This record gives sequence, structure tokens and C-alpha cells, in this order.
Amino acid sequence: MSKETECSLNLTMSSDKKYVTYLKTAIHSIRQHNSNIPIDVYSCSQIDNSTSEKNVQIHKVPIPSSLKNSLSPDELDHASTRIAKLESMNQKGSEQLMYIDSDIIALEDIGKISKDLSTADSNNPVVYMLLRRPHTLSIKEIGWLYFKNVTKLSPHQMANLVNNTFSADYSADRLQNIRCWNGGIIYGSTEGVNTLANLWRSNYLKMLTENNKDFFVPNDQLCLWLAVDQLESSLTIRELPLAWNFMPGHALEEIIKQADPKPEDIKQHLTDIKILHFAQNKTDRWAQVLIDEVNSKAI
Repeated sequence: MSKETECSLNLTMSSDKKYVTYLKTAIHSIRQHNSNIPIDVYSCSQIDNSTSEKNVQIHKVPIPSSLKNSLSPDELDHASTRIAKLESMNQKGSEQLMYIDSDIIALEDIGKISKDLSTADSNNPVVYMLLRRPHTLSIKEIGWLYFKNVTKLSPHQMANLVNNTFSADYSADRLQNIRCWNGGIIYGSTEGVNTLANLWRSNYLKMLTENNKDFFVPNDQLCLWLAVDQLESSLTIRELPLAWNFMPGHALEEIIKQADPKPEDIKQHLTDIKILHFAQNKTDRWAQVLIDEVNSKAI
């Protein structure tokens, strides 16, 4: 292990019973590069705390009663994972705060992010997130992830739904071109991440409980994008370098599209990558090989 970075950084994660095996792998990989950074895990379900790694705390998050009364069991199960995630980003007590999804492998010392990315700004708190490039997505391309019966909705109808639900004032064009940030890994000043998470959570609860809830798929990313847009004057949003949220399913799309890419096909592209984020490819065979390699070192 190389010399560890000392910094005022808290690391938070979220999980549920379905993803606890990925969580343990993620924690093992983090500890293989940094043995001391505090890790706080948030969950709405009772998850196993059998990891042997030190300085890991598990926090149980209550599910808002408003959701229990408005969602189906399947929807509530999904929404509870989002609530735990957003609660984790309300952590306080450090200068910087970093949230990481559980389906990752750390390839370097996580603490280095404090030296790599400045959270200093003379005016506003700073938050970093990934914006997919070179092609940046828009809602008109992935609206099916957020709106039910999206093929029957015009851009004007989408804007009306958003405006009525979130007390906003979006034109159809402005909503269609809103920036689609990735919320899988978020880093910034604690104040900035807290501020973003609070509005993100407020938006998400509105989407799930207001009169228009039956028109929305209960995913939370749309609520993130709206929060970022609404906080434009009070937060400084910067692009997280790809190395800190490297998703092969997007960054190596042509390779991943192959019938059965080999682990070596992925590994050769991981030079200088800090965090490998499996995302939608977590169950692929190449991903399982990399996961097994991490876990074998933790035994």
C-alpha cells in the first residue's frame, strides 16, 4: 500500500439487502488503499454488518410514512434505497463529503480526491458530479426512465407535469435540454453536498406523493437534475473527472456490447482510473471476475 492521504473527508455509501455483497466488495477495495478513512453506510433495511474492515458504521434510515401510504410494495422497495442514499449525503462533521454507490471498486486511495479536486470557491459551496461526454444526454433521449407512457407525452406535457409537481416554471425546450448529471459518485464541500441532497430529497418526495405521482417512474435522477438547475445561483457545480466515476458500460460501450468481453479487455483501459463503477454491468462475467479478485485479497 502506498502512503495514505490524510484529509478531512467523510465517505458515505448506501445499500440494501440485495446489494450488500457489492457493498462489502467496495469497502474491501477502499480499505486495500486507505485503512483509515471513515465510511458511513446508510440503509432503510437491516443489513449485515459482518465486514471485518474497521471504521465502518451502519446507519438505519426510517422510511417516510408518506411513502408507505402512496407507493406499491415494489415501488416502496426501490424508493427506500434512494431515501437512504439521500440521507447519507446529509452527513456532517468534515470539510469534504463524498458519496459513492455500492457497486464500485476503488483502484486507488479515495482520500486523494481532496488533493486532486479543489472545493474552494470565493462565492458558493462546490459540488462535483460526472457529466457524460462527448455526448451529453437529454431528457428527450431517456425520458422513459422517468415518465410513464412517455411515448404519449409531448415535450409540452412533460414540462407541465414537472411544473405542476415541483412548483417550477420550465418551458418545454428548457426541460428537454436540462443537464443530465450522474449521481452515482458525488464529491464536494460538506455544505454543498448537504444543500444539494436536501433539495434533491424534497423533489423526490414531491414526485412520489403529489397528485401527479402516477405519471412518474420512481427514479430519483430527474429530481437531481432539477435540484442542480434550481441551485444554479447558490452552488458551484463542477464536472467530476471520468477517472473518479469510470463506468465501462458508457466509457467502453463498444467493448461492452461484445457478446462476452474478457476481464483483460476492461483492465487495459483502467490505467489512472481511481474508481471503477459497474452500474448496469455489475452482473456481467467480467465484472464478477474483478469483484472476486478484490474479495480474494480481503481473506
